[in-house]
Amino acid sequence: MATRSASLAPLRRLARQELHKTAPLLAGALVLMVLTSATTGAIAWLLKPIVEGVLAPDRVTNLGLIAAVVGAVFVARGVATYGYTVLLQDSGRRVVASLQKRMMAATLANDLAKVQAVPSGRLAARFIADAETVFGLASNLLINLGRDLTTLAFLLTVMLIRDPAMTLLALLMGPIVVLPIARLGRIMRTSTRARQAAIGALNDRLVQALQGVRHIKVNTAEDRVAAATAEQIDRAAALRLRQGRLEGATVPIMEVLSGGVIALVVLWGGQQLLDGSRSAADLASFLGAVLLAADPLRRLGRINVTLQQALAGLDRVHEVIDDRPAIRSAAAPRPLGPVRGEIRFEGVGFHYGDGPGGSDAGAPAAALDGIELTVAPGETVALVGPSGAGKSTLIALVPRFYDPTEGTVRLDGTDLRDLDLADLRRHIALVSQDVTLFDQSIAANIAFSRPQASPAEIAAAAAAAGAHDFITALPRGYDTLVGERGVRLSGGQRQRLSIAQAMLKDAPVLLLDEATSALDTDSERLVQAGLERLRAGRTTLVIAHRLSTIVGADRIAVLDRGRLAEHGTHAELHAQGGLYARLWTLQTQAHGTGSPDGRR
Repeated sequence: MATRSASLAPLRRLARQELHKTAPLLAGALVLMVLTSATTGAIAWLLKPIVEGVLAPDRVTNLGLIAAVVGAVFVARGVATYGYTVLLQDSGRRVVASLQKRMMAATLANDLAKVQAVPSGRLAARFIADAETVFGLASNLLINLGRDLTTLAFLLTVMLIRDPAMTLLALLMGPIVVLPIARLGRIMRTSTRARQAAIGALNDRLVQALQGVRHIKVNTAEDRVAAATAEQIDRAAALRLRQGRLEGATVPIMEVLSGGVIALVVLWGGQQLLDGSRSAADLASFLGAVLLAADPLRRLGRINVTLQQALAGLDRVHEVIDDRPAIRSAAAPRPLGPVRGEIRFEGVGFHYGDGPGGSDAGAPAAALDGIELTVAPGETVALVGPSGAGKSTLIALVPRFYDPTEGTVRLDGTDLRDLDLADLRRHIALVSQDVTLFDQSIAANIAFSRPQASPAEIAAAAAAAGAHDFITALPRGYDTLVGERGVRLSGGQRQRLSIAQAMLKDAPVLLLDEATSALDTDSERLVQAGLERLRAGRTTLVIAHRLSTIVGADRIAVLDRGRLAEHGTHAELHAQGGLYARLWTLQTQAHGTGSPDGRR
C-alpha cells in the first residue's frame, strides 16, 4: 500500500499544484461528462420501449414521442461530448504550458555546470516529449475516469433494475483482469522512461549533426554520422514498438472479459426468454446496457497503462523542476551599494571533484590553488598562461558561475556569497570568444543586456563598439534579423555586437574572455578599438591568447597549473625571463616578427 501511495505521489502533486488552476474548466467538463453518461444510460433504458414498439406496435401509443426522445438524447450526447472534450483539452494544454514554464524557469535558475552537463537535445526532449505525456494524464485520462466511470454507473443502474442477479454475476468477472492489467502498468512505466531517454539521446544526436554539418561534410563523414544516427533511431523505434505491444496487450484481456459477460447474458437471458420468465424487451434493454458498457470498460482497463506512461513523464518533469541550484543568493544578502570595482581573490582554490566543473578543457583536478590577487578599481589585469592553467575558471568565479572550493572572492570587500546573485551580476559585463546572439533583430540583441534601453541608447552603444556603420549599411539596419547564433553576420560583426551589449549595460566590472582570439587581423583591430573604449573607467579582467593585445594592461597575472606563477607589467615580466617571457618569445618566433601577433 505504501509503495502504491508513493507511486501516485506525482499525481497528487500535479493535482495540488496545477489542476486546481483549471478548476472551472474541470468542473464544467465534469457536468458535461455526467450528462453524456446519463444519455448513454438513457439509450439502454429506452431499448425496452423501442423493442416493445417494434414487436407489439398495437400496444404502444407514444412511439412518435419515443422516437423524438431518442433523437434528443443523441443530440444532447453529441453536444455534451464536444463540450467536455474541448474543456479537458484546454485544461490539459494549460497544465502542460505551466509545467514547461516552470521547467524553463528552474533550468535557467540552475547552476551553469548542471545545465551544461545535460546535452541540449536531451533537455529539449524533457521539455517537449515528457511534458506532452502529462497532457494525456490531464485530458485523456480525466476523460476516461470521468466519462467512463459515470457511464458505467448509469449503465449498471439500468442493469440492476432490469436484472440484479445477472448484474452481480457479470461483476464477478471483474477481478480476473485486475492483476494482469496492474502488472502491465508497472512494466509500462519503466518502458516509458526508457523510451523517453532514447528520444532524448536521439535529439542529442540530431542537434549535434545539424550544428556540425559543415564539419561533417569537410571530413566526408556523412555515411558515418548517418549510420550512428540510424542506430539511435532504431533503438527509439524498438522501444516504441515494445511499448505498443504492451499497450496492445490490454485489448485482448478486456475483450475476454467483455465476451465472457456477453456470453453469460445471452446464455442466462436466452434461457429465461425461452421459459417465458423474461420478455424480449427486458432482455434487449439489459443486453444493450452490457454492450454499451463494453467500450468504457475496455478504456478503463487501459487507464493504468496510460497512468503509468504519464507518471513516468511526470517524474522526469519534476526532476527538472525540483533540481535546485547550489549557487544562490544569501538568505539575508548584504546590500551592494555603489560599486567601486575592487576584486580580491583570497586563497582561492577550485577542485573539479568538489564542485561544478570549470571551463578550462583538459585542466587537472585542481583547477586553481591558492590564488592571491587584488584588482584595484578601474584597473585592467590580464590573465595569461598555458592552456588549462585555470584562467577561464578564475574569471568564472567573479559572476559566481561557480563558487571556489577554498578561499574567498570579494567585491569591494564583500564576500560574493553574501550578496544577492542578481544584484552582483547586474554590475558585471562579459564579452567572450563564444558570442551568443538570438535569432532576433540587431537592436533586440544589443538591448538584451538592458531591455528598457531607447533606440538612441542602442545606437550610441553600437557606435561606441564600432558597429553602427556596418549596421546602418544593412538593408533593414537595426531591424535586421541576425539568424540562429548570428549566422548572418561575420565573426567580427558578432563580436562588436557583443561589445555593444556590454557598452549598453555599462557595468563597473568587465570580463573579457578571449574576446578577439578567433578574429582576423582587420576584424581584431576594429574590435580592439571597441574594447579600449569599453575598458575605460572599468575594472577589467581580460584573458588573451595573443599577448600583444594585453601589453598595455596595468598588470599581467601569469597562471600555471592553477597557481599564480608571476605578475607585473609587461616590461617587468619580460625582464624577469620567467614563464611570461618564454610565452612571449614562443609567439614572437612563431610569427617571425617583433610581436606575437605578426605585427611590426
